[in-house]
Amino acid sequence: MFTAEKAKDLQDYCESQIAVGPSTDMALSVTGEEYTVLSMTGAPDRESAVDAAKKTFDAYLAGSRPNSKLYWRVTPEIGEEKTSRRHLWGFYMRLLISDKPAKEN
Repeated sequence: MFTAEKAKDLQDYCESQIAVGPSTDMALSVTGEEYTVLSMTGAPDRESAVDAAKKTFDAYLAGSRPNSKLYWRVTPEIGEEKTSRRHLWGFYMRLLISDKPAKEN
């Protein structure tokens, strides 16, 4: 079973790297674009999962254009999967980094 919790430390890290735009709980961002899921399971501990999440976010950010903003759909979550044979950690976040302006209503 996988149980997750909000990872404020990871969210703070991401938001320190780029300007943040308005979040939504809709399928599309305020720019009209789809969000991207960044996730991974298999880390031996929470610290390793956070490190992997930072590296994954940084790689996604590296492909962005100047003046881009970060838009959250799901802020970062860190969790653990416990089974009878293993105990692994992972992360999940759903976001968009875009230089497109917000659409008018």
